[in-house]
Amino acid sequence: MAATVNGINSAISQNKASVDAAVSGNTNAIAKNKADSDTLISENALGVASNTASAKTLAQSVTSVASSVSDNGSGIANNKAAISKLNNEEAIVTARTEKNSLLIKQRQHAVDVTNAHIGGLEKSEARHFTKNEKVIAANKVAIDSNAKNAATAMTYSTISVSKAGVALSHADHSVKVADESLAQSKLVAKTAASADSHATSALNVANHAEARSVVADKHATEAVSVANHSLAQSTDNGNRIQEARKDITQNVEAIATNHNNISDNSRGVRQNAQDIYAVNKRVDNNFFAIKNLQEEIDNLDTKIDASYAQSGAMSALMEPHGVGHASFSMGTAHHGNANALALGFGMRLDNNFSIKAGAHLMM
Repeated sequence: MAATVNGINSAISQNKASVDAAVSGNTNAIAKNKADSDTLISENALGVASNTASAKTLAQSVTSVASSVSDNGSGIANNKAAISKLNNEEAIVTARTEKNSLLIKQRQHAVDVTNAHIGGLEKSEARHFTKNEKVIAANKVAIDSNAKNAATAMTYSTISVSKAGVALSHADHSVKVADESLAQSKLVAKTAASADSHATSALNVANHAEARSVVADKHATEAVSVANHSLAQSTDNGNRIQEARKDITQNVEAIATNHNNISDNSRGVRQNAQDIYAVNKRVDNNFFAIKNLQEEIDNLDTKIDASYAQSGAMSALMEPHGVGHASFSMGTAHHGNANALALGFGMRLDNNFSIKAGAHLMM
């Protein structure tokens, strides 16, 4: 019995020693675990603080990105309004250009019509000048011919009058001879027949002289008629010359008017050319402004794509699961022409609160 009790006591002592050793080991393990827990909690606290700061920084970055997106939206709206305004101005410039082109065509047509009219007037004036020169030359020839005819008629008249005078002289001489013959016939009867013959001859000569006098009077009358006709024709030619001079004066005035119209049209064409140059310069300026604006819009689109890709990559980071557990995650996103990669660290402190931090990289 005593041996049994001693064995039990010995076993109890051994068990106690084992228990004490186990308790001591557990105490050391608990102390170590507590120290490790304290270290881990301290590290976690530092990580939480760092993650909190990172979260705040990330929140600020997200707010900044949201503000940038909002500003970009406003910028896009402003750019769209500016583009619409530029398009309206370009439409106005195009309409003005088309209007100026139409005016130039109309003025060019007027210039062409005026030039054609001037050409026709110049040809007409040339024909009139040629015609007038021919008429004047013909009038000069007619006047010279009339003068020659008048001089010839006067010469014929003078000759006829001279011949009539000669005929009258012959008639007087014949009468004288007849008187002498008659006197002789009274004295000498033998020469009566001869006297009668001489008297008859003298009468014939007188009649012939009278006939030639009538012809001379007719020639003189014809000469006067020719002279009057020449004078009338000369007067008519003078009137024609005056009319030709009036036509020439009118043609000269018409040419001067046409030259003035051409000068006005030339000034209009030069003004239109200056207007077109100014419009083209405005169009060029608008083109470069639109080009610069398009480049800014393209850059803005690139930034917007990058912002959306970065936001998507950060949003793709997984939430940490399990209280006291930390997790690493990676997220990618694509928007437009931009790709982004995000790396994140997260830890859940309790069921209601977790922290997460990450960084993104454009690809």
